Amino acid sequence: MGPLSSVADNIVTFAGTTGKVGKDSGIAVGSVATGPASAVSGNLPSFNGTGGKALQDSGIAESSVALKGSANTFTTSQTITLAVGQAIGVNGGPAAGTPGLTVNTVNPATGAAAFVSFNRSGAYAVNFGLDTDNALKVGGWSMGANAYRIFHEGLSGAIPYAALASAAVASNSEFQLGTASKLLTASALKATVAYQALADAATISWDMSLGNNGSVALAGNRTLGNPTNANPLFGFVLKVTATTSSRTLALSANFVPATGVEAFPITIATTETVFLVGFVDTSTRLVITGVIRT
Repeated sequence: MGPLSSVADNIVTFAGTTGKVGKDSGIAVGSVATGPASAVSGNLPSFNGTGGKALQDSGIAESSVALKGSANTFTTSQTITLAVGQAIGVNGGPAAGTPGLTVNTVNPATGAAAFVSFNRSGAYAVNFGLDTDNALKVGGWSMGANAYRIFHEGLSGAIPYAALASAAVASNSEFQLGTASKLLTASALKATVAYQALADAATISWDMSLGNNGSVALAGNRTLGNPTNANPLFGFVLKVTATTSSRTLALSANFVPATGVEAFPITIATTETVFLVGFVDTSTRLVITGVIRT
C-alpha cells in the first residue's frame, strides 16, 4: 500500500516495520549518488567527475587520513591515537608560558601505537605527525624517534639531550673550524682541548680541526709536518716523548720558533717529556713561544 499522493520520481521507502506500507521518502531518484561495481574495503569514496552523483574508490585508506585541525577544543588529558604515517594539526593556543601538549612515541619494534596527550583544555598552534619510522615530525621537521615533548610557548625546564637531533649538535671538527651554527655540548668542548694522539711517522701529520693539542711518541728522528686546518689565534700544545733511545724533532716551514726559543731540531731523551707551546698566527704560520722540558 502507498500514500494518497507523492512527488514524481521520489524514492519509495517503508513506513513502519510491517513491510507492507510504503511512503514518499522525499529523496528524488536523480539526487542519489551511485558507486562503482567494486571497491577496496576501508578506502574513502570520492566524486567521479563534476556531476556530484557518481562516486569512485579514492584509493586512500581511512586510517591514513590526518585528523582535521579546526575549532575543536580538546579537554584535559584527552588522548588521540595516531597510526604510523598519520598527522594531526590544531590551531589556537593557551595562555603564554603554559605547557601545551605531551607527545609520546614508541619504539617501532614494539608495534605499539603512538599517542598524543593534551594535558590541559584548549587548542594548540602545533602541527605534527608520525613519520613512517614512528619518528615525531613537527612542521615537516623530524625530531627523531626518541623525541617526546613539545610545548606551545616556552619550555618548562631544560631540553633533554636525548630529544635533540644529532645533526643539531656541533662536532669537535665543526667547533674547531667554526663551520656550522649548532649547539655545543660540554663533552664536545672538552674534546677540543684533549690531547689528540698523533701517529708516529717520518713526517708527523697534524689535523688541527680535531684539536689544537696533540701528543706523539717518537720511535725515530722525526719532522713535525705543516698542520692542516690551523685556526688563527688558537693556542696549541704538543707533548713529545721518545721511545727506546733519544730522538730528534725537526720543524716544517710553517712552524716559526720565537726569538730566544732553543734551536731546532731539538733532542728528546727517553727520561723526559717535552712540550712545544705556541699559537696560530695564520693558517700557514704557527709561532712556537716555548720548549718546556719536564
